[in-house]
Amino acid sequence: MKRKSEVYMKWIFFIVLLVPLTCSANWFGPKTYEDCIIQGMKGTTSNVAAQEIKKACRIKFPTPPKPKAKTQKITGHAANQALNNLRLSSAPNYFGRSDTDHKVEFHNPLEMWVTSITIEVRINDNEPIFYKTSANVKPLATGIAYFGIGLSEKSKITAWRVHEIDVSDQDPRVF
Repeated sequence: MKRKSEVYMKWIFFIVLLVPLTCSANWFGPKTYEDCIIQGMKGTTSNVAAQEIKKACRIKFPTPPKPKAKTQKITGHAANQALNNLRLSSAPNYFGRSDTDHKVEFHNPLEMWVTSITIEVRINDNEPIFYKTSANVKPLATGIAYFGIGLSEKSKITAWRVHEIDVSDQDPRVF
């Protein structure tokens, strides 16, 4: 009996010594990239060492993927009503042609980015022609979308409206 109790005591002693070492080595390490940097930089005075610490921490804590942008199309009457203060005017020489360059100025009252705009244009009361261009107008801001509309000397725009807008919850220049 004495032997068994000695064996148990040795195992208990061994476990008591081993558990704190294991806990401090694995369980209480940094939980985030920022914690890793703070912990790694303690006592570091070298820029080279600091860069290596940053690399090691980034490997251990990779940058989380950016959430996918939520996009949608607004079409028809809703598209025309979605933007405020719509105004079509000429934009001489924007595309290098003084008689065919136009711009649509508008205010974006939406809580989303306007990424593109499609206008429906009637020239001399003929069938509508659709022009689409990028806009990249941030929420609650004023923007301009430029169009090259093919007009001859005898043609004029007799009607126009916004046909479709594409919107996104993220800056389109980022995703």
